[in-house]
Amino acid sequence: MKDQSLSKCSAGSGGNKSESGADPLSLIEGLDLNQGMLCAANNRKLYEKLLVAFESNNCNTVADIRVALSSGDTERAKRMAHSLKGLAATIGATELHVAAKNTEDAIISGPLNGVLEEALDNVDKLMATLLSQIRQIFGVASCG
Repeated sequence: MKDQSLSKCSAGSGGNKSESGADPLSLIEGLDLNQGMLCAANNRKLYEKLLVAFESNNCNTVADIRVALSSGDTERAKRMAHSLKGLAATIGATELHVAAKNTEDAIISGPLNGVLEEALDNVDKLMATLLSQIRQIFGVASCG
């Protein structure tokens, strides 16, 4: 069954251009700028605020999920993965959305044959790339 949360916002447009002619946000790996802009009602300033807020509010999410799992709090871990899934869809981070969904599903299913760890590692990798690029574009410091 297709995950419907990404279809809540469908293709839109928008964007500022750099001196080279390319919108710097369009260069962010794994980010569907049109999707994110549509979810922000094609409001560029709002979308940029969402990206910066996403970075500052989620820079420790994977570590927090791991802590919750290691302490046996699977409900908290599941909620965090679920929230990350929705936020990723909202900003247009489609790969991260799918990875967070896979993580949430793995938490629900239980740690079978390393599936959960693999899913978390994938989210971690995608988050590191996305957050690093958001920091670079917006000049925000790492919250690490």
